[in-house]
Amino acid sequence: MVDITRLRKNSEKKSVSVSAAEIKAADIASTALHELFNLPPDALIVNAGVVVETAGQANLTVDFGFDGGYELMNDVDIDDTGYKQNTLVVAGTAADSVVTGTATVAPRILTGTGRTVTAKFSAVPTAGVFHFIVEYIEYKLGNGMLTQLGDG
Repeated sequence: MVDITRLRKNSEKKSVSVSAAEIKAADIASTALHELFNLPPDALIVNAGVVVETAGQANLTVDFGFDGGYELMNDVDIDDTGYKQNTLVVAGTAADSVVTGTATVAPRILTGTGRTVTAKFSAVPTAGVFHFIVEYIEYKLGNGMLTQLGDG
């Protein structure tokens, strides 16, 4: 066995980061695509959700993703308050996937060279305060702290 745990690059702790944007109804003047924030390159998105602090008008929904898509959440009902958790329904199984059959899983999306997170509302909000949240791990960026090294 070759022990490479003492290499700094293998022992440096990584951190979970969170980006969030607060959007008020007055911030949205159209149903056009709205860019919320940018995610860094070389990160793995592990969770996403929307906190509806103040409800939007009846039947208001939003697509939450990248470039107008809904990779994070599709048709989120934001006409009532609460936390809207991301769940992606994955049908079938890819050869390299750990998901089997049909399962509900949190997103596991690589940011590649970076991503711009977007929201597209189904109508212009006349009411509401919404917090869009993305949790991710920058797997190449360490925080300088080392993990506990064992005796060997």
